[in-house]
Order: sequence, then structure tokens, then C-alpha cells
Amino acid sequence: MEYSFRTVYFLSFFILLVVFFIRYRRENRVCTVTLAVIGYWILATLFFYKAVLYGFCLVPGDVLFGVYPWKAYAISSNAHNPLLSDAVCNCYPWMSFLKSAMAKGKLPFWNFHSYCGSPMMANLASAQFNPLNFFLIFMDVPDFSTWLPFLRLVISGTGTFLFLRILKVSPMSSFFGGILFCFCGVNIVWLSNYPNISVVMFLPWVMICMEKIATGEGWIWFFLLVFCSAVQFLGGHPESSFHLYIYAGTYFIYRLYVLGKSGIALKDVFKRAAVVLFAGFISVGLVSFQLLPFLEYLPHTTRYFEMIKQGNNVAGSFGFVRIVKLVLGTLINPDFFGNPVHGNYWAFANYNEQDTYFTVAGLFLCLIGMVGKKSGRIKFFFIGSALFFFCIAVQVPLIHEIIEHLPGFSMAANYRLIFVVIFSLVILAGFGMDELRYAGGIKPSCIMGIMVFLGTAAMMIHLFTLPAAAMMDYRLQRLVIFYLLLAGISVLSMATRYSRKMIYWFPFLTVLLISGDVGYHGINYNTFMKKKAVFPQTPLTRYLAKQQGHFRVIGWKGCLLAGTETVYGYDSIIGYDPMKIYAYEKILTLINGSYNPIFTPEIQSLDSEWINFLGVKYIVTPPGLKDDLFSSDGFDLVYHGKDGRVYMDKKSFSMAFWADKIISVSDRDDAFNLISRNNFSPLRSTVLETDKNSSAFLTGHQNKPAVIEKMEGNEIKVRINNSSGLLVLSQVWFPGWKAYVNGNRRRILRVNATFMGIVVFPGEKEVKLVFCPDSFKTGVWISCCSLVVCLLFGCWLVRNGHFLSTIYPGLFFVSW
Repeated sequence: MEYSFRTVYFLSFFILLVVFFIRYRRENRVCTVTLAVIGYWILATLFFYKAVLYGFCLVPGDVLFGVYPWKAYAISSNAHNPLLSDAVCNCYPWMSFLKSAMAKGKLPFWNFHSYCGSPMMANLASAQFNPLNFFLIFMDVPDFSTWLPFLRLVISGTGTFLFLRILKVSPMSSFFGGILFCFCGVNIVWLSNYPNISVVMFLPWVMICMEKIATGEGWIWFFLLVFCSAVQFLGGHPESSFHLYIYAGTYFIYRLYVLGKSGIALKDVFKRAAVVLFAGFISVGLVSFQLLPFLEYLPHTTRYFEMIKQGNNVAGSFGFVRIVKLVLGTLINPDFFGNPVHGNYWAFANYNEQDTYFTVAGLFLCLIGMVGKKSGRIKFFFIGSALFFFCIAVQVPLIHEIIEHLPGFSMAANYRLIFVVIFSLVILAGFGMDELRYAGGIKPSCIMGIMVFLGTAAMMIHLFTLPAAAMMDYRLQRLVIFYLLLAGISVLSMATRYSRKMIYWFPFLTVLLISGDVGYHGINYNTFMKKKAVFPQTPLTRYLAKQQGHFRVIGWKGCLLAGTETVYGYDSIIGYDPMKIYAYEKILTLINGSYNPIFTPEIQSLDSEWINFLGVKYIVTPPGLKDDLFSSDGFDLVYHGKDGRVYMDKKSFSMAFWADKIISVSDRDDAFNLISRNNFSPLRSTVLETDKNSSAFLTGHQNKPAVIEKMEGNEIKVRINNSSGLLVLSQVWFPGWKAYVNGNRRRILRVNATFMGIVVFPGEKEVKLVFCPDSFKTGVWISCCSLVVCLLFGCWLVRNGHFLSTIYPGLFFVSW
């Protein structure tokens, strides 16, 4: 039985209210933690009002309506936010694939639908083992795609609230800081199930653990750190995990240094450092079942080849001055360079990558926190870290040249460090609100100075980055809105200096101010759609689903958006994955004539024989397309409707066939050189990576057609009809595949540099291939051992009285 988003939402909110009242009756006072969670829940509800009131889903599925076959049934051909296509072509399909695998009771190791086969579980970005996927068991994909982002907002805000409370910030100021972080630009633009936010939301929780372990407050924080470390890694964005721990580790070292200077024993400093290292060691062990397959997969990807082999960081390398303008512009105004929702974004980079906005009030109070005195010396860490990581993110000369050659940084898109910069600024904003409410040391002249500074900075940035003429009025409108918000927070701040009542009302009015700010810029950015409009079926997609056998389909001239093949269940030679397999991309290069290490464009040519080799049986075209290419005898029109045409390629090979002419080479480089020649025909020749003598007996046999009986889950079955020779499968070769011929293990050979071949002897009837990586098996053993070590360690602590005494204060440390 499946439950809708609204059912799960109201049930969860009811449980939250029950917890609140139970704690209130038990302690006879309001629990600030539960009250804060309810507050973030309510604010997130306002943000998700379309889902709560109308049952809409947070899936930008209208991106589909720009291409056929869905375009024929679109109300409007313009997507609300076309920049969110990743969520449609990447995140949603993987989630859908996981849901279908759950229904069959199988682990989704391999995806047959994209790129002639691609690793699924090993591709960490698919987040197949994210613990929050538990909800997918009893929710359908559109509802879960709405519930997960909702939870991430609440978790982000609650974690920030708790961390600020640990830093002795008042409850209202902490609540304010939580709002700033969970509704900051980074969280809003990546809200639609992008995996990086499944990592980012754990930043404040990891910081809590680092602070508590640094101050020696109990073993409960060790286990919480292990849990947070494991779960955030399984969130599916390793580069954000790397950035998170660079930041959190820096904070932990800083805190140990400060505590060491304050007089704690050196042995205690080393003991606490050892606790964090041990927690890291255990958490890595716990996620080894995911980590080892990912590390096995990584060297086969285009990203690895570009960054390690070529030394080219394809994740982005823009000029320092341009990035500074981009980041500072959006820090002042999220629509500084236009907005993809308005159809006028005109900057040189992806809008989502550079949105640093966390409201005008947040920026104003951040500066108050910097100049104030109440927060003490710890504010200097957040000032310094914000400046340091900002310099890395915007690629400051010299610093950038050093950082990009360090381990980890060389493979990461380091401009995404902006999320830790925003977190530091949010913490300073929390300090700033307390300065205005309690410190009494902020003079009116200081408030006026900050207002003038921000106003002047906004004007200077606008003057030094002139927009196109058509954008002048738009930019001016946004500048006026900035000044109105700046005036509002300045007046409220000034009022706290002259009115005691205003000190009480200040946080409430500020929350209203930033809620309006966030609502104006944020709510409209994401796309909410009716559930029935999310990946709708059309007559054309139903026609493809009815066809028997195993074949592949491609779109032509703007049809069948890449990535959707996984949702609709047909197989394709393209897909949508920034970490695709390098060897297969080389094959696509032979078809399209150009190499793209990140994105996969639609097929540019049907003249290549590789199209037939890869088993492309059907080509989908727009309904009114007149192309002489399809008038030849090689194509039959098999479907014609208002949503498109389908042509059958009569020259298409089976996805399993017998090799005719075999050419032996010694390694993959030689194979690539051979198949890249203009006169090479994959339909007549097969390049086999083996010694020449062993391949001689494979030629000259008369064979009956091989028939694929099964290709699903993690398994392929081929009936070979007592034939013999080299059986070729146009399925991508990858470590982890194991072949069995008549039940006996057989080596899988690599053919045409990318695909699989199996030697079959006379009298054999069946070939079975199973994908079960040894890296996963090894990882499972390591994860189980790490879990046992963790449990035994916990039992030892309980037995020796080091653990139970810390559980209650550990869990409710902020119930002030």
C-alpha cells in the first residue's frame, strides 16, 4: 500500500505535536528543540503549500513538454524553470529505477536502460543506499520526490538551530539562524532531489559532534558523528562530503587549539583527536559496501580521465574576476544576472552553481555579528573560514593554483565550497541578532555605517557589472527591492536601541521580513506539478512498451529526452550522467563526431554503422519531420501519431550476435586506435583484446542466431542453440560481470574496446551473465565487521559506565 505526500506529512506532523505535548507535560515547560522543529515544519509547509493544499509534486516534469512525444500534449511549451532538467533526466529516473527494483525485491546493481548498460549502485550519485529512501517503500516516486526535499529543509534548519544553541546563542536568534541556512540560495536552487543537499543538510550536525567531542562531553557524540558521517556519505555527493569534512575538520582543529591554550592537558587533546579519527575510521568501514564499488567505478569515468589523466578540471575553471562578480552579485541580489524562471538569465555560468543569497537581513546581521563583541573569539573562526573558503571558491590567483593540486581538491568542483561560506555567515548572523538584543554595545552609528556600506556595495557592484540594455529595468527593480529590504532591517535594528519592547519583537519581525524575502525569491524557483502530469504516458511510449524482444531506441531531432529511458523502461544508447564511462563515451564520439566529458548530446548522425551494432531498432522523430534519410529501404514507418513517428531500422543487429571476422590486439589502446579508423566496420569485424593464437579457432563456424531470453535486474540469459564461436553482446564491459556457460564459469573478454564477448564451444546451450561486483561483497564484509566493532565498543562503554550516563543529556542537551 502506498501513501501520498499529504498523508505522510500530516501523520508525521501529528507525531511531532504529540512529542511536544508529552515533553511539555513531563517537564512542565516548553522544549525549545521541539518548538524549533515545529517552527521549521510550519515554514517549510508555507514553502510547500502547493503540495500540502493541492497535492502537487516537486518534480519539474514540465521540462519534458519541450520535446516529443510529450510536447504534443503540453499546455505550454515553455518549462517553468528549464534549468532544473537534471532533476528530470537524472535524479527522478534513478529514484524510479530504485522503486521498481524494490518492488521486485532486488538490489539495483546495473542499469540496462542507459548507455548500453551502466553501473547503478557503484555510481554514488544515484544515492541508492540513502537511509531516507526507506520512505520510498510505501510512497510512489512523485510523492517521495516531494517528501525528501521537505525533510531536508527541516533537518538543515534544526541542525543549525542546535549548533547555535551550543555556541550559547539565544533560542530566538538560533531559530533565526536555522531559517537562514535551510532557506539559503544553495538549498533552494538544489531543492529538487539533487544529491548534494543530502550531504549539505548534515553539515550543522557534524559541527555539533565536533564541538561536543572537542569539549569532551561524552561518548554519545562519537556515535552520533559515526552515524552522521555514514548517512551523509550515502547521500550521494562525494565532493560535497569532502568539502564538508575539510570545513568541519578545520573547526575541530581550531577548537582543540583554543582549548589547549586555555589549559586542558595535552593528553586530553590527543585523546579527543583520536576519538574523531576513530569515528572517521568506523564510518568509512560502515559505508564500505558503497564506497568500494564507487572507488572501482571512478577510474572508468570521464571525470576521472579528464581530471587525473589530462589534468583538466572539467568541473569549471572560470576567471577570478568573473567569478567574484558572479558570487558577490548574487550575494546582494539572487536575480542580479536575471533568473532562469524569468527567461532572462544572462551570466556565463550555471545559475545553480553560484547562488550565494541568504537574504538581505541575513547579510546585514552577519556584519553586525562581525563587529560585535558578545560572541567572543569564536567568531574569528567563522570570519576566517568564510574568507578562506570564499577565496578557494572564487579561484583567487596563487591560492587556486596551490589548492587545485592538492588531493581531493583536484577532482572537485571547488566553487561549490560556497555552501560552507554561507554556513559561516549564517552563524555570524545568529551572533549578530544576539548583539542587537542583549549586548547593548552596537551603537546607532555602527548600524547606520553597515547600512551605508551595504547600500554603497550594492550600487558599486551594479555599476561595475552593466547588464544588457534589455535588462536595465529588471536590474533596477531588483536594486530597489534590495534597498527596501535593507531599510527594513536597518529600521528594526535601530529601534532595538531605543525601545525595550522592540528588543522582544525584533526577532519575530525579522523572521517575517526574511520569510517574505525568501518567499519572493525562492518559492517560484522550483516547479510543483500535478501528479498526473509527472512523466505522463503517451500513445508513442505505450507503443514502445508493447514491442517484444530486446532492442534499443533513440530520439532524433528533439525527441526522447536523455535519461527518461530509465523511467519508461526502454533501452537506449544514450543517457544522462555526468560521470559516464569513458570507454563508452569514445564510442559515442565515433557516432557524433565530438567528445563530451560531462553531458551526452542527442544522436547527431544515423549514418554510423555503430548505430546498427548497438542494436538500435527504433528511431523516434517529430510528427511532421520530413527527412529523406527515412525514405530508403532500410527503414519502415511503424507508428505515426500526433506525438511523433517511430521508424524501424531493418539493418539493426541483435544485442547478442556471433562475431564473423576477428582481429586480435594486445590492449585497449590498440583497440581504440583500430576501431577509430574511418574504414573500420563494427558490423563486419570484431576487435578482441587477447593474443592472436587463442582467437584463431573462433572464426569460420556456422552459427544459429543467439536469442536473449532475459535482460533485467542484474542478469542476462542468452540461448545459443548449440552454436559456437565468439558471442558478442553490445552491453558495456565492466568489472563485476561474471559469465557462466552451461553452468560453468567462463572468462568475459573485452571486444571493440568497450563491450563483452564470451567464447562458446560446440554443444553448449546457454550463456548466463550475472553482475555482482566483488568490490560490493568485500565492502559488505568490511561494513559488517565495522558494525560489530561499533556495537562491541558501545557494549564495553555501557559495561564500564562510560555511556549510559551521557545518553539523556546528550539527546536533550538543548532543552533549556
